[in-house]
Amino acid sequence: MARKRKKRIRRRMLLFCFIILIGLIIYFTFNIINNNEKKLSKLGYSDEEISIIIDNASIGDIRALVDKEYNEYYINIIKDTNYKKGNMGEYVSYYEEYDKALASDIVYLINNDIELPYTETLSDLINNEEFVIGNLDKYINYSKNNKKADAESIILIVNNNIDAPYSSNLVNIIKDKYFIMNNLDRYLSYQKKNPELKANDIVTNVNSNLDYKFYTNVKDADTSKKHLILVNKYFKIDKEYTSDNLVSMDLKYTYNFGELDKDTYEAFKKMADDAAKENLYIKNRSAYRAYNTQSYIYNGYVGNYGYVWAENYSARPGHSEHQTGLALDIGASGSEALGSFESTNEFSWVKDNAHKYGFILRYPKGKEYITGYSYEPWHYRYVGVDTATKIYELDITYEEYYAYFLENK
Repeated sequence: MARKRKKRIRRRMLLFCFIILIGLIIYFTFNIINNNEKKLSKLGYSDEEISIIIDNASIGDIRALVDKEYNEYYINIIKDTNYKKGNMGEYVSYYEEYDKALASDIVYLINNDIELPYTETLSDLINNEEFVIGNLDKYINYSKNNKKADAESIILIVNNNIDAPYSSNLVNIIKDKYFIMNNLDRYLSYQKKNPELKANDIVTNVNSNLDYKFYTNVKDADTSKKHLILVNKYFKIDKEYTSDNLVSMDLKYTYNFGELDKDTYEAFKKMADDAAKENLYIKNRSAYRAYNTQSYIYNGYVGNYGYVWAENYSARPGHSEHQTGLALDIGASGSEALGSFESTNEFSWVKDNAHKYGFILRYPKGKEYITGYSYEPWHYRYVGVDTATKIYELDITYEEYYAYFLENK
């Protein structure tokens, strides 16, 4: 019993000592705060400012302030959402060296252990939404070597891992909607040869391979892309290539015997049937052509109209979309010549609705320099509804679409 009583007494003594200790801490803390409040008030801080300091700063932070003259700037630092207790001494030291620095910038720099002289460029860098702190050294180095580069341009170039001297042309090229990183060297080379061109034109032309002459730098078409295959003056298909999905067309949908890829044919029938509901009647005039057939047509044009004319209106064998079975020339029923199709109501309807069935106007007006062919209002190519709709809405050629959305994916 005596032992238990001694334990109880010991516990009570410890509790009493603990209470006394807490009281002393509160007393001294209150006195410290009270003294600091008086010192801050004496320095010229208002009651509201003192309240902000006491409520947010640590004792050490307050001590760093009471040793300095009054400065409203320090209140702005404390009010910053990223302010960290314990850092006030460093904030103040940085400010004393760079008194033009924004309070939020000082807080960010100190919080992230960035020990760099304050400059307008540094401020612009850290306040840019695309700023990556891990790239800071690269930004600074690029800035030193490219004095005219602004912060936004520096971040854009460095974040894209581009090792090229700054120029407004370079920035505009990178910013272009259809910029492809793999084409960067070609863009810059093409721009040097064509300094009068805008960035958008440079990107469009290079993506469409126009930095090469037609029928040069020719590659094999990617047949694995099925109905999204690109065949043009830079992509060819083999002499023996034939779609494994060809079907014969009913005379209801074609003037003469014709064959088409099955999916293309089904889409065309649906389009023709829907057009007929509007009292508009369309038929195929030329669909699938074998390599030898295209060779005969092309050489015939060369012989009859000359090489230049033939190059604008006919594909060389191996470079014709007709060989894929995915393209057809559409005419209005009752109209014999394809050249008159544009003046018909059928053309107006097809032009505005073809994408809903998966077709695109393959060689549009104003884009001849890209496609390599004169405007052909009758030539339509099947690419599927999703792709056709996107091309229609973006108002771009298939060359542009293929380069940006397919080739590099």
